[in-house]
Amino acid sequence: MKAQDDIRKELINQGQVIVNQIKELFGFQYVESNVTQAYQTTFTGNLSSAVTQLQLADDSLDGSLNSLLISGHELASVSQYKSVILNNNTRMILRDFGESLADLSGAAQDIRLRLQRTEIR
Repeated sequence: MKAQDDIRKELINQGQVIVNQIKELFGFQYVESNVTQAYQTTFTGNLSSAVTQLQLADDSLDGSLNSLLISGHELASVSQYKSVILNNNTRMILRDFGESLADLSGAAQDIRLRLQRTEIR
């Protein structure tokens, strides 16, 4: 029972490491930074600056999501290369992780687009 709990905790810890790496590698910290700056700027009454920060956040998010999508497709593609020596489990992990990254990017892009359409109305 203790060993099972230890493994579960380590999987959670390593999952958080992966999340942090994805945020850093794909520039999601810039999205967060711009949204935070926009939020803080609204309290000063400088709404045009806040809108600019939100536009920068949106541009950063778009770039991050596109990069995430490309990386996901690349991982899934590499998993299929027979010239790369990998065992089947590794191939499946690469494929599944790549597909998950691509799916995450697509889902986030859908949410982003719905939010943009809501703004227009």
